[in-house]
Amino acid sequence: LIDRKSREEFVRVQSEGLYLGPLTFVKGRPYFILGRALRDQNGFAGAVFATVDARILQEVVKSASVGGEKGIAYIVNSRGIVIAHPDLSTVLAEKDFSLVPAVHAHISGETGRRTDSTYTNTEGLEVLGAGMPITISLKSGELSRPRATGWYVIIEEPISIALAEAYRVTRFAVAVLAGVLLLAGGASLAFAHRIASPIEALHAASRSLSEGNMLSRVSVNTHDEIEDLAHAFNAMAEKLSRSITELKHKGEVLAAQKEIASAERNKIEIILSGITDAVIAVDLDRNIVLFNKAAVLLTGWRSHEVIGQTVHDVLKM
Repeated sequence: LIDRKSREEFVRVQSEGLYLGPLTFVKGRPYFILGRALRDQNGFAGAVFATVDARILQEVVKSASVGGEKGIAYIVNSRGIVIAHPDLSTVLAEKDFSLVPAVHAHISGETGRRTDSTYTNTEGLEVLGAGMPITISLKSGELSRPRATGWYVIIEEPISIALAEAYRVTRFAVAVLAGVLLLAGGASLAFAHRIASPIEALHAASRSLSEGNMLSRVSVNTHDEIEDLAHAFNAMAEKLSRSITELKHKGEVLAAQKEIASAERNKIEIILSGITDAVIAVDLDRNIVLFNKAAVLLTGWRSHEVIGQTVHDVLKM
């Protein structure tokens, strides 16, 4: 048996309830120790520790890298040393990224404010970088409150790609990555699909609507802002569809009325053309709208010459 009560990890667990050790390498493989307190009705009863293979972090940052080959995600500790990176050699070399703006903002204590910024990264690329502290919660009694790990997840995406993306998507990517680290793996893919699918459905519906499909609607049941946006889109599409239908109906009514008026006018012209007396019809502004054959013979003016002129000008002439 080994007495560990004086060891740092045991003391930290006893006093804080949780311990997350630094990254260490054993035979070229990264590991860290995770410990939590065991408590009973009498208080502290002991502690349990696990040595966790940190290579899972490598898989997480690889799968979370954005923007193709140039967009990457990585994890640093409180000193800015890389502990997870798509390129394992960067981790093995224990490279110091503390001067990277997105990293420096966190390790210098600026975690209470936005830390996204543009800068030239370690590979010489102009990128938009954002970071978020990683917390851990065991969902048990006093440990239910998220605890800081001293680790930070950083995402870097080329400016050319980042500017084409909505800021909401960037925030979501950071949130998903943090969730992946808390859940230690698989749940991230399902969660990412849950978020990405309604966004794609909304995009497809808006594109269909822009192409003239007034029946285009989207159904989203995510119980968050995306669902609110989908409801707003559906309401807008419904209102637009009703407006277009009403305009079409009014257009059809006006066309029908115009056709009826034209037919009535033709009937009047036929009737007046057979009248031997001169007939000149005017509108409310006293502009001539009808000039029958008898009027033509009487005045010497042809009908197309006087239509639209005032009766006063025609008679004066």
